[in-house]
Amino acid sequence: IPFVGMIRLFPDHAYLAGDPSLRVDVKPGEFHEYRIVRTDGKMRLSVDGRELLVTDKIDKATCTLAWTPFKLSPYLLSIGNEEAHNAKSGFDWVADMDKKTTSSSETLGGRPTPITAANVTHAVTGHSIWRRFEVKYDHPRTRQRVIRWDPKQGFPDQYQLDHMLEIGATASGGDQGYSGWVQLPDKRIFVVNYTDDTARWNCSWGSLGTSWIRGTFVLPEDLPTAKND
Repeated sequence: IPFVGMIRLFPDHAYLAGDPSLRVDVKPGEFHEYRIVRTDGKMRLSVDGRELLVTDKIDKATCTLAWTPFKLSPYLLSIGNEEAHNAKSGFDWVADMDKKTTSSSETLGGRPTPITAANVTHAVTGHSIWRRFEVKYDHPRTRQRVIRWDPKQGFPDQYQLDHMLEIGATASGGDQGYSGWVQLPDKRIFVVNYTDDTARWNCSWGSLGTSWIRGTFVLPEDLPTAKND
């Protein structure tokens, strides 16, 4: 959670990864509503409408990036599993020079490790079912932005599933893009993109792969069939 840190959820409890003593207990085997509010330097955690935890012991580290004047949290809003052997390495988008400016050991320490089958253990993985999700960003300069999802909308990426075709996905690399396409007389589409997807997966900042140009043929039957498209 941006400007808060990592929260680990379990069937019967949840806690802040930076300090396991900051913990709340919940009844297992039931759906629960978690509400997390970060304001005035504190985090308030409520479960099923009851405020159970208020603390200022959150990760307040910030970093800067070249394309924005705002101070950003090194935490991206995300829900998922952790790396098995290094819980401090999930921020490979932050430059090394910015890593040295923070005192937070939980946020920006360590070296990345690849998430492979051997590294994903019962200690770091799990299965969860979500009924609803909502996040509100409120800032005096950027104003309020709301993102929400519930099952009536389909999967969280339903629009992409209905309207977009993913070609040449890569989990790593930074020197890529510049794509173009042309439709041929036989209705095939030829897509060309520039990629360095030979980079090591989950690499640290600056570790690029060998760049090359890749062409892909897309057949008419490969295209998504959106109802209203």
